[in-house]
Amino acid sequence: MSAIDTTPAGAGALESLKAAVRAFFDLVALAEPVTIELWRSHQLTLVQVQCLRRLRAGPLMAGDLARATGVSAASMTRLLERLEDRGLVVRAPDPADRRRVLVSLTDRGRSTLGGLDFWVKSPVWRTFAAMEADEREQITAVLVQLGERIRRASEGDQPAGARAPAGSPADPGRGPAPDDRWEGGTTP
Repeated sequence: MSAIDTTPAGAGALESLKAAVRAFFDLVALAEPVTIELWRSHQLTLVQVQCLRRLRAGPLMAGDLARATGVSAASMTRLLERLEDRGLVVRAPDPADRRRVLVSLTDRGRSTLGGLDFWVKSPVWRTFAAMEADEREQITAVLVQLGERIRRASEGDQPAGARAPAGSPADPGRGPAPDDRWEGGTTP
């Protein structure tokens, strides 16, 4: 990780960094109504939907699914338990290596994923729909790249086996409570 120059000469870079972080969290906050609607209508979190979407292409190892979604193995286990309890996924030992768990989308999971149509009524959908195709493609590429960079930066943040307390906002398997708000100590 590169250090930020906090000398007067580096003050512009620091302000630019703070502005970027603030813009990111302002954008994330715009997802809150969508997150609440997703929970209200389908009792799913965004991470759970992300798992279901990734499984649409075919079965994945639980560990690969955890890495792809940026959650710890322990959090993924809890998340998959919830999805399996609802009949949306099924877990089975990998026939090639019985130590690994293979996760598959069920017909019910596929149907649930196909029924997530409230997106088309969201301001996010309408905003992207109003853009020219090339602008939408550019923004998509930047968002994908940003997500990949954040995932890579996050990989070393948690020791193996570390997990968020069950039921905490950082626990990706739980649904949001209506009063959940980001109240990070230091704002950027």
